[in-house]
Formats: sequence, C-alpha cells, structure tokens
Amino acid sequence: FWVEDNFAVPEALDEILIDETSQQFRFVHEQIEGSSLYYGYNIEDRVIGETGETLYTFDYTIDTSTSTAQEYVIYDSASRSYYVWYAPTAVGRHIVTVSRVSDVGGKLVSQPCESQELEFNLFDVSSPTDYASMGTKQNPYLISTAEEFMSIAHRYQTYSYMTGFESGYYFRQTQNLTLTSTTATSFVSSLNATYDGNNNSITYTLTGSNASSSPTYSLFGQVMENGIVQNLTLSATFNTRRGHFGGIAGTNLGTIQNINVSALTVNATGSDSSGYRQGGGVAYTNQGTIQNCLLSGEFTLTNVSVFGGIAYQNNLDNASITQCGNNATFNITETGINTITAGGIVASNLKGTVSESYNKGQINLITTSAVVAGGIVGSNSNMSRVTYCYNTGLVNGTGASGSKTLGGLIGSNTGALTYSYSIYVSSQTGYGEVAGSSGTGASYTRVYCSGTSAVGSGSASGITTSAGAQTVTNGLIGTESPFISRGSGEYPVLDWE
Repeated sequence: FWVEDNFAVPEALDEILIDETSQQFRFVHEQIEGSSLYYGYNIEDRVIGETGETLYTFDYTIDTSTSTAQEYVIYDSASRSYYVWYAPTAVGRHIVTVSRVSDVGGKLVSQPCESQELEFNLFDVSSPTDYASMGTKQNPYLISTAEEFMSIAHRYQTYSYMTGFESGYYFRQTQNLTLTSTTATSFVSSLNATYDGNNNSITYTLTGSNASSSPTYSLFGQVMENGIVQNLTLSATFNTRRGHFGGIAGTNLGTIQNINVSALTVNATGSDSSGYRQGGGVAYTNQGTIQNCLLSGEFTLTNVSVFGGIAYQNNLDNASITQCGNNATFNITETGINTITAGGIVASNLKGTVSESYNKGQINLITTSAVVAGGIVGSNSNMSRVTYCYNTGLVNGTGASGSKTLGGLIGSNTGALTYSYSIYVSSQTGYGEVAGSSGTGASYTRVYCSGTSAVGSGSASGITTSAGAQTVTNGLIGTESPFISRGSGEYPVLDWE
C-alpha cells in the first residue's frame, strides 16, 4: 500500500501517518491561508499487480470546506489538529496519491513527494480479482477468525468515509467464532453495513468493571439505520456489577433478522438499588426492525431487574418486532430491591408494534419484591400495539413475595391488543390469562383465552373467555391473517413457524 503525499512546500505538513492495525492513513487537515475555509482533496487509489501494473483505479474527491464538514475528518485532542482519514476498500497492494485542492473540483495547489508502503489484507474476499465489487454482497469481506472480526472494530475506531460502514458494504462469516473481552463494552462500537453470520455462531463473554456508571454491553454497540445483522446463532455471557445488555445490539436503529439466541447468562454481582440491570436477548433498545428471531435453551439471569427475550424496550413509533418466538426458559433472580419486569418477547413496549410472535417458553421470576411479567410483553403502554400473537407458555411468579402482575400475553396493559390468544390457565394471585392488569387506555379486539380469568384486574371488555380451539380458529383465521389452522381440535399457529 503506497502513499504519495504531494502537499506543497514550503507549506509543510506533518508526515502522512499510517495506522498499521486498521490499515488506514491520515494527514493534517489545513485551513486555506487567508480564508475561513479548509482545503479539499483528490485521492487516486490504484490497485497494483505483481509486476507493477495498475489493475484498478479508485478516484475520490473529498469536500472538506469546513473543519468538521464530513465524518471522515476527526479532531485529535493530543495534537490539537484535525485529520483526514483514508482507507482502501480493495484487498491487495495500493499506490495512493493525495492532491490538495482549494475547492471541490478546483485547481491543484500541491506537488508530489515521498511514499510509504502498506499491504491492505485485513479481510479476504470471495473474488480477489474483482476489485470493483469488493465489500459488496456479490464479493463480501469474509470473516473466519476472531481476529478478522475484531478488524471490523479496528477499522471503525478511527472512522473514515472509506471504512465500509456505509450502506452497501457486506461482511460474511464463514466459521463459528468465540470472542472475549474484559475491557470493552462491545466488540464493534457501531455497524452501518451488513453483517451476515451465514448460519454460523458467535459465542462471546464480556466482563465489566464494578464502576458506578451503567454502560450497555453487546456484540455491536449500535446497529445504525443502514445496518443489518442476520443469519447468526448467538450465545452470550455478561459478567458485571452494573450495566445494561443486548445480545446483538445495545441500540438497534436498523434491521436484525434471523437470529437464534441459544443461551444467555448474566452474572450481576452485589446489590443495586438504581435498577441498572436491564437487557434483552437480541437488543437492549429497539428503534428499528427485529424479525424472524428465536430464543431457545436456558437463560440464567442473576440480579437482573428488567428483561425482554428479544428486547428490553421498543421505543420509537415505527419500531417493530415481528415474527419472533420464545422457546427458552428464563430463570430471573433479583435481590428484592427492585421489581422484576419481564416479557417473553419485550419487557417494555413503550412505543411501536409487536406482531406475529409467540411464547411457548417458561418465565420464572424469583425475588422477594414485586413482579410484572407477560408471555409476550411485560408492560404495554398506551402508544403501543400488540397484534397477532399467542401464548401457550408459563409465566411463573410463585417465587415472588411482593405484588404480582402476571399475564399470559401482557403483564401490565394500557395499550392495544388485537387478534391474539392465550390458552395457559394459572391459579396464581394477580394472574390474568390475557393481562395481569388492564388499565386506562387498554383495548382488546378479537382476543381470546381458554379460561375464565381474562385479566387479573381492570376491564376485560373485548376478550372472549372459555374459548375452545374452534372458536379461536374461527375468530382469528381470515384472508389477511397470519394464523393458520393445525386441524380439528387444535389451536392455530402462525404461518411463518
């Protein structure tokens, strides 16, 4: 990887600095003399063959008229300077020429000088001679080791407009991976590309400090608007005193799909009266789309106060969790300082929609305090909706000595529940087969339960009780319904199962 800096002399700049780990380089971003504007840059990036021939050329013009005009300009507090970062996207040997311009498309104001060498081989690709398509779905960057996975993080830590975290860049995992860290809160801080697990697995452990802060631990800190994580089996362990957690993402703004969380362990030590022990199996907070995700195995959550099988919280108007299912057993314990709130799919549906999802698993809550839990949603607010869902699993708060608000579908409901059913009947105090409590704003449309105790407290208007399989089937199956019949005497299931 050759870098030629052709900045003018005597307007001397610091040398071009190469980051060997992330295989990027940077140069000082300078202000035009006598002007409030900054220089722009032309970059010619040539991929070079074994005999020195040019195999492919990338040309870029960087408009940086202000010091922070583009996200690839970063301020370095140590040197008190702005730097422009550049990184190649094609694997192989490069010669890169940087020319400084007075404005976009303007006259060159610099001349060539010395060069340095660096080979760009952070990632393998499917087609190593197809330079134009490297990093796309057709020719993705291949991840086969933990070191290669961490290379994604290295490329992001010093962000450049060429690091591949824009929409369209594609990573594909080719082997099962095991990751561990005792210093980081996530392995990759942010992802705005596609990460395709290719039906492989990631097993990871994050161990946090006993600091008084409350970080969020996850595989990816944020999945951004154009980010996609898909086709992956996940097993995660979190060891920490305080903090939130999400199996795939701390915050999802993009799309997470086709994920199977096969095991989740949280070891939170000591007591914490602030309630900073909240999380989700797939994401901590969802503000995007989570779909086609399944939970299986056993989840052991020690000293956790709020947990959602898919997400801790849905909290944007268009946030969506759809076609997800819980088959796992949750064993959630808490020291008794905080109320446990839990949902088989989401703990807090603050805003957004949960749809076409089910709970067949078991939710066990063990605490000396109060519990609020539902097979689908723990708490459903008046700005949220749950539709086309069903519960046949167990929501068990028998270990709780405080108040119990337990529902087959929803723990505490002040929102909308439509086209759904629950067939589990419990004699526990505070249990409703549909909702543990039904407060102001709660509404029900074509909701069915097999028993007679639809809600633990509040109005059950709109709920059909003592509903057999045929009644539920007749009520829920229609032209646009995702429910399908399993035959005479059987309750319906969702068509994607």
